Amino acid sequence: EIALNDYRFLATIRDGDFYNKIGIECQQIAEKFLKYLYVTYIDVSEQEERFIKTHSVHKIAIQLNKHLDTSFAYSSLAILTDYYFDTRYPGDEYIDLTSDMASNALQLIDNLKAAVDEYIREHSGNCPICGAKLLSTGGCCNINCLNTNS
Repeated sequence: EIALNDYRFLATIRDGDFYNKIGIECQQIAEKFLKYLYVTYIDVSEQEERFIKTHSVHKIAIQLNKHLDTSFAYSSLAILTDYYFDTRYPGDEYIDLTSDMASNALQLIDNLKAAVDEYIREHSGNCPICGAKLLSTGGCCNINCLNTNS
C-alpha cells in the first residue's frame, strides 16, 4: 500500500519537468515494491534481513531473483539506485536527469508495477490494491477499488 500511494503521487508529477524528483520517486517506489515482495513471499533469515534495510534496488533484486520465480528482470532497475543518490546530494557524482532518463525510469516503474501486480494475482488471488478477491477476469470484486485494469 505504501508503494501504491507513492505510485499514485508519481502520476501527479510524471508529465512535469522535475526530472530529478521523478528519478528519486521511481527509486523509492521500486524499493518499496521489491521489499514488499521480499517480506511477503520469502521466509527471510536473519542474515538476509539486512537486505530489507538497504536502499540498493540492485541488491534487493539479486536476493529476490534467488528466491522468487518471476519473469521480471529486476536487475534492470539497478540504474534507479544511482538516480536516488546522485540526484539528491551535491558532489562529484551529482547529475541532472534528462527527459529521456526520467522517461526510462517511469517505464521501469510501470513495468515493475505490472510485474508485481501479476505476481500477487498469481500467488494470492487477492487484489494488489485493496486486498479483496479477484474476479475470474482479473478485476477486483470491490466496486470502489481503483483496480479496473487487472
